[in-house]
Amino acid sequence: MIGSKYTRTCVKCKKEFDVKVMRNGRPSKRKTCSHACHHSIKAPRKPEWKKEEVEYLDQLALAMPIVSVYRTYNRWASENGFERRTLNSIQHKVYRECGSTKPILGYFTFREIADLLQISTWTVAFWKQLKTKPLEVYQRHKNKGINYISRKNFRQFALSHPEKLGGTNRRGLLVLLEDEKLVDDILKAHPKRNTSLLPPKRVRCIETNKIYPSIHEASRANFVARPTLTRAIRRGWRANGHHFEFLNW
Repeated sequence: MIGSKYTRTCVKCKKEFDVKVMRNGRPSKRKTCSHACHHSIKAPRKPEWKKEEVEYLDQLALAMPIVSVYRTYNRWASENGFERRTLNSIQHKVYRECGSTKPILGYFTFREIADLLQISTWTVAFWKQLKTKPLEVYQRHKNKGINYISRKNFRQFALSHPEKLGGTNRRGLLVLLEDEKLVDDILKAHPKRNTSLLPPKRVRCIETNKIYPSIHEASRANFVARPTLTRAIRRGWRANGHHFEFLNW
């Protein structure tokens, strides 16, 4: 900081100006004397994208999600003497070059897996919530956004829970696993899908430690609408003065 606690020299026009003292005696962080000087200072621009950078970025964008592209690209840029880029810069560049930030090679969404296996999208989404060795997914944004499943993670899930893939479409399963022997072994050991309905999730009241057999019974016993109670459980809110939680099957 140039100058004393109460005056400062403008970084643009070099004139001295009074520094506004804020709460608890803290001086303002202003470095210019007026709005004109402040807006006349332009932030330094990042250098233009070079041909080598764009080509490498295009290769990454096809094979991995955007956050992985950001980390891999900056690691490569540091090793090869190129400028590091922000996540927003890389995301906009990928969108302008490819038209989408969705990975194409080796990653699948719930809908794509469901279409290949000819099953419900909700079935694939449920695999993510299994108590033991669930299907590992990547989300574009934390707690929201599109779920992506890599071929490696789907293969690990197939080895851990082959019964979940029994009776599915052989051609689609072969596209996902790329292992004909593994596909034939799964379909031979589990020729039919287990389509039995799961039991309803139990609900526990945290304050009273009372367990209800279903969300329906819990909502009736506590005089709360079922959608309201479900929303309260997911967001940690109170429902009729109490907190509730789901119990695993």
